[in-house]
Amino acid sequence: MMQPLVKASAVQKDKGSVLIVENRDEFIQEMKTEISEAGYKVLNAKKFTEASIMMQKQKFNAIFINISIDGEFAHEYILKLRKNLMSLNRDTPIIVVGEQFAKEDFVKLGKSVSGAILAPFKNGALVENLERVKQ
Repeated sequence: MMQPLVKASAVQKDKGSVLIVENRDEFIQEMKTEISEAGYKVLNAKKFTEASIMMQKQKFNAIFINISIDGEFAHEYILKLRKNLMSLNRDTPIIVVGEQFAKEDFVKLGKSVSGAILAPFKNGALVENLERVKQ
């Protein structure tokens, strides 16, 4: 009897691509693992400048952004992205992640973000939010 070349469980439909803008390796790995196991291609940028270059080249189904990277707050970056009429990802759902949020974060961002997740992440929370908002 012939053995299949690929196990059926290993074959997953490509659900699209996700960008993670995060600079902490432990969170990057945790996020990449959960999201890629759900069938998404996952790319990572550790800085906003790196993320901007990636977003000029590719349209993503969703973007996860750390609310603060090395003291830089994501508010300005997200609002600038939303106003850029030429951006491929102007309307891409954004989910902010962080270890804490302030009410002001959401006052500043308004409807520019589609969700927020507190770290440490509950099992399945990343994919659950992704499935809820993806385009």
